[in-house]
Amino acid sequence: MSPITALHSDSGKKPRIKYPSHGPATMKRLSAALIIASLLIATVPMTVSADETQDIPTNAANTGSHDSLVAALNHVNLTSVLEGTGPFTVFAPTDAAFTAAGVDLNDFDTEAENDTLRDILLYHVFSGSVPASAVTDGMEATMANGDNVTFTVAPTGAVSVQGANVTTADVNASNGIIHVIDQVLLPPVDTPATPGSFVEVASSTGVHTLLVEALNVTGLGTALSMGGNYTVFAPTDAAFGAAGVDMAFIQDEANVDALAYILANHVVEGVVMAADVTDGMDVITFYGALVTTTVASGAVSIAGATVTTADVATDNGVVHVVDAVFTLPSEEQTMVNIILRVGDTNNDSEITWSEFEAFVADGDEDYAGSEDAMISMANFNQSDADSNGMLNATELLTFATLENSDLVDIPATAQSTGVHTALVAALSQAGLVETLQGDGPFTVFAPTDAAFEAAGIDLASFDTPEENATLADILLYHVYSGAVASSAVTDGLSVNMVNGDEATFTVANGVVSIGGANVTTADVATTNGVIHVIDKVLMPPAGDICYNMISHTIVAGASNIECNSYMYVENYPMMGQTITGCYNTVTHAITNVSEAICAAYIWTPAVNLATTAGATTIHTSLVAALSAAGLVETLSGTTDYTVFAPSDDAFTAAGIDLDAFTTTEEIAVLADILLYHVVPGTTLSTDLTEGSTTVVAANGDNLTIQVTGTSVMVGAANVTLADVPASNGVIHVIDQVLMPPADEPTVVDPFEGVTCAETIGIGPSGYAFSPSLVNIDVGETVCWSWTDSSMPHNVKEVDGYQSSTYVTNGVTSGEAMTTVNFHHTFTEDTTFYYACEPHIGLNMFGEIVVGDGGEDVGDVIDTIKEDAEDTPGFVMTSALIALVGAVLLTGRRTSDTEE
Repeated sequence: MSPITALHSDSGKKPRIKYPSHGPATMKRLSAALIIASLLIATVPMTVSADETQDIPTNAANTGSHDSLVAALNHVNLTSVLEGTGPFTVFAPTDAAFTAAGVDLNDFDTEAENDTLRDILLYHVFSGSVPASAVTDGMEATMANGDNVTFTVAPTGAVSVQGANVTTADVNASNGIIHVIDQVLLPPVDTPATPGSFVEVASSTGVHTLLVEALNVTGLGTALSMGGNYTVFAPTDAAFGAAGVDMAFIQDEANVDALAYILANHVVEGVVMAADVTDGMDVITFYGALVTTTVASGAVSIAGATVTTADVATDNGVVHVVDAVFTLPSEEQTMVNIILRVGDTNNDSEITWSEFEAFVADGDEDYAGSEDAMISMANFNQSDADSNGMLNATELLTFATLENSDLVDIPATAQSTGVHTALVAALSQAGLVETLQGDGPFTVFAPTDAAFEAAGIDLASFDTPEENATLADILLYHVYSGAVASSAVTDGLSVNMVNGDEATFTVANGVVSIGGANVTTADVATTNGVIHVIDKVLMPPAGDICYNMISHTIVAGASNIECNSYMYVENYPMMGQTITGCYNTVTHAITNVSEAICAAYIWTPAVNLATTAGATTIHTSLVAALSAAGLVETLSGTTDYTVFAPSDDAFTAAGIDLDAFTTTEEIAVLADILLYHVVPGTTLSTDLTEGSTTVVAANGDNLTIQVTGTSVMVGAANVTLADVPASNGVIHVIDQVLMPPADEPTVVDPFEGVTCAETIGIGPSGYAFSPSLVNIDVGETVCWSWTDSSMPHNVKEVDGYQSSTYVTNGVTSGEAMTTVNFHHTFTEDTTFYYACEPHIGLNMFGEIVVGDGGEDVGDVIDTIKEDAEDTPGFVMTSALIALVGAVLLTGRRTSDTEE
């Protein structure tokens, strides 16, 4: 039995959707004939056909951004399940989501591990078809693995499930619906039936294989079982993977100390239940680090990790499952923090020499890190202190780092981490390794390999001098000239990075971030500075341009470094030739301009969109068109726009002659074309995700943006240069003029404001109403509607079943016509008979039974009894005849309904 099939068996969990309660539904009263007809119809097998021809796995394989999902489905043999008839609803994480979650299929090589992966994948599947429009805020659903998810619908209409955002909704397949999401959903951890040791409990969850191995390797698992009560914050396998900690790292003896430091900071002495945690509460870990909790909307977070399953009991404590490894300072920094916390009696962030000696002698046995600090600082001399005899954090950290490390320079340190291979390769390609081997000091914010992959940076695509200059600009935006410890960073602090651009820090609940990237490991010391590991690649702001003060042109796409690398040369020997002109030492490009112009390039704040387009030198036609359409002022204001700007070559290829737009109507057409290239707001290339995105252009039409790898298309046009900054938005240069789609005619609902209980049309033959018999309640409305039928029809009341006599002043739709939209509300129990005038001879009749139809078999029988009470045997015979007649009448109505 397949996992999906099992959900429909009596013994398995049944998938369901639970909406927030709105009260019981009400049922309408139906006539006996309609009930019988419904029962008969229910016995007929029904088939479901879809417009789409491809099933869910095939659709996913074709997106180009779900290779990981498809590979995972194949890995655990779920592809054939999702190729079934369904219908299914699949929440499909992108490849970037799988990367961010640290899901590596090579790690799932045992049956138990494959069961875990299967459980994760089925947590993304609902048995049934659920479009985005059916989702309400707070709605719950039971997924195919048996666990529940909860949906959130923001006031903007954005849908998320378990914290994962739906980025593309309602991708229809032949057997269901796909909703693309930006995170991998992890099922809640199953709580063991009976408590055991910490290792036993972790082993039973199925998602803590790496944690269990780490507890065993470091011996911490045994230590936690030797008495005392503890609270353990347990990162899942995916959390360890995202932090770059895999089985090879754990089993490498060289990493035991680092691993022990990580684990000891996920343990707190005593039992702390989730209900005991308050927002902003400071917690001291088993090692001695100080971490802070956050409680928001009922969710508990600590040191950058969120509790996903709380209060799992053990023999001597409790486990809280978390979705990330804690964000921690370096071990040396934690030692210094312990010294200051224990020894600083005045709370002035420094200690006297006597306080320091007392700490080294006695320490604080409450913290595992205290003993490490005592040993590490034993050789610290009073002469190492500052002139006033006091020891501050910087002095202590410098000594502790030197004592505990065989330090190397920044590139060598990055190379040794195992999670910065992409960064080191990028530094080498951009020619920056030697720079960061210099004396410094430097502070480097180092993105992990996962961060580089998520940013879509492919070094092979940087193969020209200009592209390598852009790469260098990106990398130097991660470097600050000077050594800055994490403790020196304050919320809102802004600094100028080596590339010349400004970066701003945020400090929230003890977690430091820069430019939206979180510092996951801080204060990694080197011989020439400090490294802070971050989880995203920082992109330099696009708010500045390379502008020439004399020619009033800009160098589109140039970086700060390129802009400051122009020099004028005369008869300069280069590569076997002599050159004269304006030479760029980064891109090696030569332009034939005067020495004055060559010296006039400056890096300056951007100007407005219209001015920027005019200064690129490749948008003369666009600027002329904007002027002709009266749109220059619009794009020169303060409102932000994204402009997809066709080049002059694109205008020429489109054959657009501005002299042909002379009348008011023609100029309106030109403005419509131009506004189809404009999208409200600023959308940088880094804001786009893999796949298709639909936006609304300023002219009101939909515009599709397709991202495939490093290629971006807008409609049928390629983006040839992205992210040309302007003061009020951004320009993306494209190679075609986009033409708006033809306007669809406005559709008017002929029954707007009318509730049609039944709608009757014309049958396929053209000579019958469909349906010809309906049953409604008193007070309900019937609508007749047909459009462009092959011949004219109408509705006209007759005085009985298939009668040819029309009712004087009866209900009618009027003259017979090929298009009719007519409705009538029935206010009493009756049976309404009608015909089509032109086709009454072809038996084109209809019948509407309102309520009980205005006839009662019991009344008929009473009447017969009164008329023939003196005739022996007549009553019984007449009653039988009447009953048979009534049954035949009901049968006729049922038969008509089935037709």
